[in-house]
Amino acid sequence: ALVELAAKRGVPLFSASSLRFTPEIKQVRADSAGIGALVGVDVFSPATLHQHNPGLFHYGVHGVEMLYALLGTGCAEVACTYQEDGEVVTGRWDDGRLGVLRGLRRGARGYGFTGYGEHAIRQSSVDLTYLYRDLVQEIVSALSGGPLPISATEMVEVVAFQEAALASARAGGRPVALDRRDA
Repeated sequence: ALVELAAKRGVPLFSASSLRFTPEIKQVRADSAGIGALVGVDVFSPATLHQHNPGLFHYGVHGVEMLYALLGTGCAEVACTYQEDGEVVTGRWDDGRLGVLRGLRRGARGYGFTGYGEHAIRQSSVDLTYLYRDLVQEIVSALSGGPLPISATEMVEVVAFQEAALASARAGGRPVALDRRDA
């Protein structure tokens, strides 16, 4: 409903985690010649729980955003193996790519990813030093009339991914199709 209202009124709208715009993520996206097309991605992120924001909605969204920044839209279904101490969510994209998110709740925590390309594999932890600077640059650009950094379709699919992961966790890990409504 928010996406439709923003489009109707001509108002710029985007929602994103600052993790999406980190130099490490941007570098992998820019190096398609060296890495080749990504055929899969594994990410890790804290995924602390909150009673009013179940599943990945509280903090795990940052890992979901990194996954989508690297793989883009097109996830068909997800399966979630859930434990109080953490969870592993596997997404299967329409074209066969796999995206895996490990939500960390016990032990060491941080952010990072492994991108599996056609020509190379790139692994990186994410440096949080300039985390908000890069997000603010995207916000200022969008509010100044520049292009939105994320499509409405992708914003909606990020939420659908989290909803499907929660439904899968509640169903004991059974794969759940995403409800992808085109924006």
